[in-house]
Amino acid sequence: MICMRKILAPTDFSENSTPALETAVELARQFDAQLLLLHVVDDIGVHAMEMEMGAYSDGGYDLLEAEKRAAERLEKIALPGDVSGRASRHTMIAGPSEGICRFASEQAADVIVLSTHGRTGLARWVMGSVAEHVVRKSPCPVLTVHPEGRPVVADTAVTAAEC
Repeated sequence: MICMRKILAPTDFSENSTPALETAVELARQFDAQLLLLHVVDDIGVHAMEMEMGAYSDGGYDLLEAEKRAAERLEKIALPGDVSGRASRHTMIAGPSEGICRFASEQAADVIVLSTHGRTGLARWVMGSVAEHVVRKSPCPVLTVHPEGRPVVADTAVTAAEC
């Protein structure tokens, strides 16, 4: 039987990450599991995205400030009451896929739930797919959710087992 006690839900705050977060919340609800929200601040990825958007500044990016803003954004993610009491919010500075995998290992996550799409254009070309890297390097199973994913329906969702 599948037993999930800790569900890691990394987010890049993009619209594409919403279906994965919704799926992670539903799994946390069904398995009465702890939900670990994570945002990884990536200095190289940030510069690539700034260049893509034409907003690149000459090295003035402050990683600690970015991490602080990310923590504030994580706090603003509304979670259902029955899940919010079992949720924790985390930030770190690292490469996204490496950070996600390291955090999953450190926290002994049972599953990582993440979107298959986040970055686009130049940033994706330079960095590759974070989801692809996580799937290859993860210390635990990974559930990828397409941004146009189907909503989880209670009748078809996995039923929680006694853990």
